[in-house]
Amino acid sequence: MIKINMIPLHGIDIENIGHIALGQSQTELIHLLGQPAEHSDAVQLYYDQYELRIDLNQNKSIEFIEFINGPYPEKLNFLFMVLIHFKLMRTILSNCSQKKIMVMLILTKLIIVLLF
Repeated sequence: MIKINMIPLHGIDIENIGHIALGQSQTELIHLLGQPAEHSDAVQLYYDQYELRIDLNQNKSIEFIEFINGPYPEKLNFLFMVLIHFKLMRTILSNCSQKKIMVMLILTKLIIVLLF
């Protein structure tokens, strides 16, 4: 399994590969991950082995990172995605009222129940 750590609003770390950051250049990306899949184009780069689609802006810098198979990856460890959700929630909740926190926790439990 490939282990990827998402850092919300910053980028991702791919174990034994390195850090891919939002705003990073296409040249740096290709240096880390190699050439994208054949079905890539000038603004959307696909890396099937990592189940990633990376969108570039007009300056050829990374603008968006997406996991192609969403919450059901074939090659990645799903657990890390659940942990990322909780880390992101913790960040969001740090600026919320207690009432909003309770609502978000209930929604989080509902999402986990639906996924499993």
